[in-house]
Amino acid sequence: FKIYSVYVSDFETQLQTIKKLRGSNQDFASFLDRQFKGLKDPSQHLDSMLVTPVQRMPRYLLLLRSIIRCTP
Repeated sequence: FKIYSVYVSDFETQLQTIKKLRGSNQDFASFLDRQFKGLKDPSQHLDSMLVTPVQRMPRYLLLLRSIIRCTP
């Protein structure tokens, strides 16, 4: 869980760094554009993929609470 907590606590910094690099480094921006063009959902971006692990743990917690509530 240590890696997860570090990832979550540094998440905003990660997003800011990517935004800064995308704006200042044309090669990086082009690379990201090329990589995400081939996805089934082209509206998906690196930001939306990076947030998935952050959202996953709370979803599991909600699921477990629901299971406990509905189980005698």
